[in-house]
Amino acid sequence: MNKILPTALFLCAIMTAHTASAAEPAISTYTEQSSALSVKATWQRFGLALPDKESDDLVRNFVDEFRTSAEQEQEERKSDPSLPSLPFEMVLEGNISGNGRVSGILWNAYEYTGGAHGSLLVFAKNYANGKVVGLNDLFQKPEKALALMSELSRKKLLEQDLPKDMVEAGTTPEKDNFNTFLLEKDGLTLYFNPYQVGPWAAGVITVKLTLKELAAAGPDMSFWN
Repeated sequence: MNKILPTALFLCAIMTAHTASAAEPAISTYTEQSSALSVKATWQRFGLALPDKESDDLVRNFVDEFRTSAEQEQEERKSDPSLPSLPFEMVLEGNISGNGRVSGILWNAYEYTGGAHGSLLVFAKNYANGKVVGLNDLFQKPEKALALMSELSRKKLLEQDLPKDMVEAGTTPEKDNFNTFLLEKDGLTLYFNPYQVGPWAAGVITVKLTLKELAAAGPDMSFWN
């Protein structure tokens, strides 16, 4: 496949973002179709240099990696006629939300490369004044925040009758378990990927934690008020 054409199309997709109305974020789209893969990416724009560049780079990297994997897999399948040669599929979406102080983008990446079902990954980034913010910025005591997130989310997830062993393993107080969240007016919402705290059938699972519940971690109220 000609690698120059997809790159040119991608750059064009970024530049031709459109806005439905003044109150809604502009949207960029990118599509690619070949015998090896089918790609559709749609992502909202912040209208700020750093967040939009990071979003554009993220989409480009996802598409490049998926294209490479799809082409390699298709080549391998040519040696085994019993394997289907249908195009692999990727759908990538980035949606922006915020609490008035912090804007976050939640990414949903679905990939299908054969088998009973595809794979789904959600992840997020939060920005304040055009800069990335994380737990170290949001809380005076980030380690305490992590401990509270672990304790509180575990309790709330078990109340949803999810498998205890999966919940306990997926809510240990480690940053990797709690790096997907978006800020709300009065707290934050945690997102857990399939298989992290529940089976595939449970999908993406969310838990909301209030500022009151996280008070002992010293939330920096400038990110909420």
